[in-house]
Amino acid sequence: MKRANTTGRQLLLLWAILASLCAQPLLAGDEDSDTWPQYRGKYRDGISHSKDLLPSWPAEGPR
Repeated sequence: MKRANTTGRQLLLLWAILASLCAQPLLAGDEDSDTWPQYRGKYRDGISHSKDLLPSWPAEGPR
């Protein structure tokens, strides 16, 4: 009976776990940003707190 080679699978699993843990801080967003980090904005109310917004779109559309 052949013995299964689990060492390669274990190393691959360990590498995947370490890579995901190291990538987490790089993928995390800035919590204090004024951008829209989630659906309907920072507070999920659909209201933009930005100033000096255009009252209407230009005739040629947004840029």
